[in-house]
Amino acid sequence: MRDESPTPPEAGGAAPAPERDLTLLDLVNTVLRYRRSIVLLPLLFMALGVALSMSRPREYAADAAFMMQGAGGDKSPVAGIAAQFGVAVPGGGMDVAQLYSDLLTSRRFLGDLATTRFEFRDRGERHAGTLVELLEVPGATPVQERRKAVEVLNTMVSSRVNPSTGVVSFTVTTEWPALSEQMAQRLLAMVTEFNLSTRQSQAASERRFAEARLGESRRELRAAENALAAFLESNRRLENAPDLLMRRERLQRDVAEHEAVYTMLAQAYERARIDEVRDTPVITVIEGPVGSARAQSRETVIRAMLMLMLGLVLAVGFAFWRETLRVSRERQSPELGEYLRLRDETLGGLLRRRRRTPAAAG
Repeated sequence: MRDESPTPPEAGGAAPAPERDLTLLDLVNTVLRYRRSIVLLPLLFMALGVALSMSRPREYAADAAFMMQGAGGDKSPVAGIAAQFGVAVPGGGMDVAQLYSDLLTSRRFLGDLATTRFEFRDRGERHAGTLVELLEVPGATPVQERRKAVEVLNTMVSSRVNPSTGVVSFTVTTEWPALSEQMAQRLLAMVTEFNLSTRQSQAASERRFAEARLGESRRELRAAENALAAFLESNRRLENAPDLLMRRERLQRDVAEHEAVYTMLAQAYERARIDEVRDTPVITVIEGPVGSARAQSRETVIRAMLMLMLGLVLAVGFAFWRETLRVSRERQSPELGEYLRLRDETLGGLLRRRRRTPAAAG
């Protein structure tokens, strides 16, 4: 691939050509003069882009989706869980769905996922180990391995929330379809476990609070009932005593108020006791990950086009650079002489430094 270009005139030859403005014809002539480089170099870059794209291992993505019960506006029990994390849930579900979407890509979940052991077969070959081992995550200590594994998994796991339905969807992408599905299944299990343990922990706290408050309310109710009974025992005739009638009504009202508070606390206490041992998840799986793994496109065409454009830009730039040098030689431009001098000085300095470095090392 050798380009034909006019040889520069020898020193002491013809006088420098007069300078003139650059025309469109000059640009066309330059492109035609270096046409082989402008055609072959982009094609070479495009072939390189295709080769690099095809050399990448194919990736497989597994999808899953779930919805929180109460996402349409029910504030309990999910809203109480979100409140523990400082998330205000005025209308219910959307903030809770976003909470669980962020939880899927949190360091807590990804860190636990990195240390989970998986076992699967791919193309007849058996693979087993934690993600740190399967992904060959480097690290001097287990802490470093876990931290770097979280960084790697953060690029493999993505989640999103449908704003109209509150459905949380997430995708896991790896080099093995079976592993992608197992990781997505494990993430679903972790969401369920987290939700269940958080609900039970909240219910236990509510049960302890309701139990203590229920005891206080029972004592207050007994005191109010005893006060009313003592008053009625000592005041059997109240027809002609308006002040005694008012006092009786006040005592009866106190008893009724304490009865209402006691009944409410008793119901809350029983509900908390039931929730404390309830193991029914409030997560509805919309789409499971089993069988969802699909091959991801390598984007070969896009990469080839990008490399083609890059090669074209470099080829045109190189052609115009050579043309600039050719014209400068013909006109005996002083800038060309300065360029050649600086180039030789730079290359000479680099060569001298390279020679000194092995000598110093020896």
